Amino acid sequence: MISRHMLGKSLIVNGVLTGKVKHKSGEFLFKFTGKDEEINLLGDGTEKPEFGEWSWMSPEQVVDRAVDFKKPVYKEVMDVFSPHLE
Repeated sequence: MISRHMLGKSLIVNGVLTGKVKHKSGEFLFKFTGKDEEINLLGDGTEKPEFGEWSWMSPEQVVDRAVDFKKPVYKEVMDVFSPHLE
């Protein structure tokens, strides 16, 4: 896990505030060893796909195309991942 972000979220049970829930997310680097044709964004068709298209991008392109509020996180992750990319 490269970076971890904690987002506080109120937990309400039966209309009563019972505390805070923390959400953790992380970024992982995986090496894809298959062929581009094997990437299937549609899955088995039982759920709506989250993405309509994909493409390979350089770390700089990933940061440039990120929404503004996520650019610092993407930059940090790409700085760590870049030495491991071909």
